[in-house]
Amino acid sequence: AHQFLTCRKTIAGANRYYATEGTPLVLCEECKEFEDALPAHEKRYAGRKLECEKCEELPSITQEEKDEEEKLENEFFDTRQAFLSLCQGNHFQFDSLRRAKHTTMMVLYHLNNPSEPAFVASCNQCSRELEPGKGWRCETCPDFDICDSCRIRVGHQHPLMRQGRSAGDRTAMSNAERENRAAQIERTMELLVHACSCVNPKCDNSNCPKIKSLLKHALTCEIKAGGGCQLCRKTWTLLQIHSKSCLEDECPVPKCRELKEYRRRVAEQGEERRREQYRLYLSANR
Repeated sequence: AHQFLTCRKTIAGANRYYATEGTPLVLCEECKEFEDALPAHEKRYAGRKLECEKCEELPSITQEEKDEEEKLENEFFDTRQAFLSLCQGNHFQFDSLRRAKHTTMMVLYHLNNPSEPAFVASCNQCSRELEPGKGWRCETCPDFDICDSCRIRVGHQHPLMRQGRSAGDRTAMSNAERENRAAQIERTMELLVHACSCVNPKCDNSNCPKIKSLLKHALTCEIKAGGGCQLCRKTWTLLQIHSKSCLEDECPVPKCRELKEYRRRVAEQGEERRREQYRLYLSANR
């Protein structure tokens, strides 16, 4: 593939025209037609000979390469609202080149490290920001974090769990970790479908009542995920992950049909915007 300096296009499998003498000049088919339509005194290659060369085709991707291709999944990139929440919570912006570079770097980091905390946590006692791997999170209280010094000095009444990875272990997930995470997500999705269709109040599965109570909380909670309820956020994350892979028309999971319809409308709106931009581009070049 070749990139042309005039139109900045990268073309493969098409003709390119280049000057054999004088100032280097490379044109694609479209630029060549535009140059031919100009008066003789305005042509950049006037008096020079142009050679035509066929650009090589890009190698096609085999089915085995597609199957072996690693798929990166992250809950913050499932919907537009989730990505907006990530950008707002971390002040990611694209209004300047410097900020756009930083935002792009952080977005790629979170995409390749889904287990890392996406938001900066602060100690609930001293309000100091917590570095990854140096804070503790309560497994009972919603959204409660505490630093090492406050944990020793003040303590907490509930069990605490170390948050994230240490600073020296902030590496990408290994293949084993990715496989374990994918297997855990698959088991969770199976449990979600089971809990939504289970009518036995004394189900043998010990996790079935937990999922049912989580769904019941999401339906009756007044704070909701938009207000900061952690349980509602977990529930909506489970529902969104399920709706992405669900192919059933009569799915028992709540909001599954609505989420699939919403994702379809968003895709159609994006496609319509792309077509409109293409129509504007064609009309501007006429």
